[in-house]
Amino acid sequence: MRAAGFLLDVPLLGRDEAAARVLALWDPGARLYTLPDGRWLLRLGAERVVRAEQAPGSPLCGLDQALVEPGLPSGPGDRGYLVGRSGGRRVTVALAGLPVLTPASWLRVDGLPIRRLPALDAVAARAEAPIEPAPETAPDLRARAGVGRRDERAERVAAELANPRVGGRGSAGFGRAFARFGRGSARPLPHAGREPFAFLGIVASVGVVALVVGGAVAALGTVTDGRAPIALLGPVLVSAVLLWRRRSRGAPAGRYAATDPGAGKAEAPPGGGSRGGSRPRRPLARLLGAPGARLAELLMRSPLARLVVDRQERYLRDLARQFERGSYHEALRNGIALSEASAEGRRVPPALGVPRPRTGDLRPTVRVGPAGAALRAEPAMFARLRVLYTDAAERLERDDRIDEAAFALADLLGSPDAAVALYTRHGRFRNAAELAENRMTAPDLVVGLWWRAGERERAVRHARLHGAFETAIGRLTPTYPRTAAALRAEWVAACQAIGDHPGAVEAAWPDRDLRPAVAADLTAGIAQGGTIGARLLAYLATEAPIEQARSAVVAFLDADADTDVGAGGAEARDSGVEPGDRAAATEPAAGSGAGAGAGAGPIVVRADRAALDTFTSALAEMSAADPAWDRELATLAARALARAAGRPAGVIASPPGSVRRRFDALRVRADPLAAVDLRPPEEPGRGRRDRPVAVTAGDLPGRVPIRSAAALPDGTVLVACGAAGTRLFGPDGRERVRWDVPAHGIVLADHGAVALLVAERGVSRDIHRLEVLTRRIRHWATVSAREFPDSFDGAHLVTLDQGVITVLDTTTPRPRVVWREDAAPAPFLGVTRTATSCAALAQTREGAERMTELVKWRWDMPGWTLRERSTLAGTMPRSLVTGTGVVVPTVFEAVLVSGDAHLLVPSEGSASVYPGTDTDAVANIAFPGAAPDTIGFREHAGRITAWDRSGRIVVLDGTSVRAVFRT
Repeated sequence: MRAAGFLLDVPLLGRDEAAARVLALWDPGARLYTLPDGRWLLRLGAERVVRAEQAPGSPLCGLDQALVEPGLPSGPGDRGYLVGRSGGRRVTVALAGLPVLTPASWLRVDGLPIRRLPALDAVAARAEAPIEPAPETAPDLRARAGVGRRDERAERVAAELANPRVGGRGSAGFGRAFARFGRGSARPLPHAGREPFAFLGIVASVGVVALVVGGAVAALGTVTDGRAPIALLGPVLVSAVLLWRRRSRGAPAGRYAATDPGAGKAEAPPGGGSRGGSRPRRPLARLLGAPGARLAELLMRSPLARLVVDRQERYLRDLARQFERGSYHEALRNGIALSEASAEGRRVPPALGVPRPRTGDLRPTVRVGPAGAALRAEPAMFARLRVLYTDAAERLERDDRIDEAAFALADLLGSPDAAVALYTRHGRFRNAAELAENRMTAPDLVVGLWWRAGERERAVRHARLHGAFETAIGRLTPTYPRTAAALRAEWVAACQAIGDHPGAVEAAWPDRDLRPAVAADLTAGIAQGGTIGARLLAYLATEAPIEQARSAVVAFLDADADTDVGAGGAEARDSGVEPGDRAAATEPAAGSGAGAGAGAGPIVVRADRAALDTFTSALAEMSAADPAWDRELATLAARALARAAGRPAGVIASPPGSVRRRFDALRVRADPLAAVDLRPPEEPGRGRRDRPVAVTAGDLPGRVPIRSAAALPDGTVLVACGAAGTRLFGPDGRERVRWDVPAHGIVLADHGAVALLVAERGVSRDIHRLEVLTRRIRHWATVSAREFPDSFDGAHLVTLDQGVITVLDTTTPRPRVVWREDAAPAPFLGVTRTATSCAALAQTREGAERMTELVKWRWDMPGWTLRERSTLAGTMPRSLVTGTGVVVPTVFEAVLVSGDAHLLVPSEGSASVYPGTDTDAVANIAFPGAAPDTIGFREHAGRITAWDRSGRIVVLDGTSVRAVFRT
């Protein structure tokens, strides 16, 4: 029905519910009346169609300028009346005599903060020129009287004679220094070499005051039973207060912040002042700075605080008048930074003086400095300064004073993002990129700004460190499609440079023009095998010629996962190891020599359930260009899913329902006649075994000792044999390749195609880079770091040396530091990473015998975004942490951590594997006769590699045993 109004039963609904319904129905021209029985009448400005049973109230029909409830008769005499029911009877009420309610009175806006929105476009310049008031200067009386210029020597002598306590040159220096210190001059502490007399005067004045206070405290101690040692605190505390006062008053304006005393937490400036404005703290000031800050806070709670606050309020009022007059050059140098949060969550101590003006150019501070002292300000002054700063930034932008406007936004208002937008609007991309890189946390924006500034190498380097290629391309595509396409090509080249074949294919695939450039990467990625090879096989199936694609897909999908091909060999059968999976062999793609270059013959893709899930997931998201081949391809994939129903998923844990969704997506594209007979698959068997997998590595040792090992996606195992070199073994234990490069450790790339071989050279480490597919190896660098996680992203190597985490770029000829994290004054004890997370433990306090507290740090990767920093009270001193931040305490048993898993060695010759946060072991591995300190362990992409020093290796893939052999 068409409703012209509603009756709301307020006594039944309640006033709040009725008001909410009125606001939801309100439109232009609506009126709200109060009926005598307490109900509300809402008359709409325009009729609307509603369902009577779902209406927010009793609907009213508009009939001949009357509001009538449905079912009641009305006539011409009802114009201007409400015709309704009350108590079961028909009533008529004149609309003209009803009280009117105003919903606007329900809304309270007092107390809401007012935010000035920054301009998105350049502010239009005004026609009139700005009027700068003439500076007020005192008249030159000497010029009017005809007196010559001043004689500095005569003035110095006159000053000495005017002071009755001064006797000579040395005394004059003492007096002037003491006078400056007592008057509250803004001049900083004098230098001992350039102003020796003034410096000695300051020292003498501090000493005199300290001795007086100390004597008074000593006398008090004598009166109270001779507790004279308390007198030693007098000189220290007085010196701390005076030094803190001088330090805070001598600091530039950029080291101050305006704070609200009622907030209970000081507001900190976003950074230091302009260049040349700050001074490093002297050693004595650093020593007494903390006690001075505490005493300053106590002083601000005493009656003397009123003197300090009055002076600071006068300073802020003068500052506001400077902005109101338009004297921006002077006002910006005296401006106080505003910020809504304290720096690094620490309380900012109060200032006992006022700042001195800034020096140098008025540009945004690129690097943020430590927080300085805080001025006290009333909330009204805080809001007034914010409005004045915003108006000043807009006025300076209109006057084309871009640097000063950006300074007001970034340093005074604490809005570096607004300053970056200002620079971008005016085409100053370099300034915007520098400011954004150092003051913001949006890597995609930084990448785009550096690219538009012409610094393409720096843009690529920043995108690779923070993993911001995809987001930066998405930001640039709508407005700058050519720039986005060029950045995508650089992304592909960056992936190819580090041997990330799947990454190169994924980066190039959205742009059809870049697909021919990654043909070799597509073939090489399939040659890696595992889930990586299965996903890239789906790309090959939709892009390669039909005959070649059909042979590759049929060989993969027709492989029976329950047929053994010898994975693990005789020792696997002797140990009760489950049979491995059959592998599907395909030929390399046409025109690409990656298969031949790898030296491994045909491309092998292991057809297990994890690979099948990965292949069908990728195929459900893409389709072949030829409709007939796409229908056949979808039919083959749907049949394989139905045939594999119920088999364990292995490494890939599919979300509930994902298998059915993939099957439905493929069945829609499949042959209708074939799809009719296909039964929808059930979810893969994810149930835990009743008991952990038990594996025995055998009693006999190998021929070559093992220092480290890593299982690769294609089933092979890379082994570091110390001085005996590096070797590559197949899953059956046969040696395939041998390199005469010594290696005591292996750092494997996340994509598995590149490995760093680390050889111990005394206090340094010699690192070689190995490309697994092409078998090429080259020396990279010799570094002093001694600890490395066992994985890296293919480009950036995380190191730990002397308690400092350092990230090195391995794509450059020489090591270059791209990131550094220091937990000073406490050192980092260890660091572990995965492809998506990195975690470390740091020491906070060390007792007489052992460490008593630890701090856990965790970052999101890539990009090194700090997500957690928490103190772990009561943790064991030898605790370890996994890459995802799971803390593993240790008491007596040996514990090894790698990736997102850890291994416990409770007794000699046995080890238990715990993945992720699970409290139950998934595998128990026995190395008969092996000592606990000779067992090694690695988790990478869901694969577990365990070994002992004597040469025995066990490889687990999820809950399946893939290989057991000895070297």
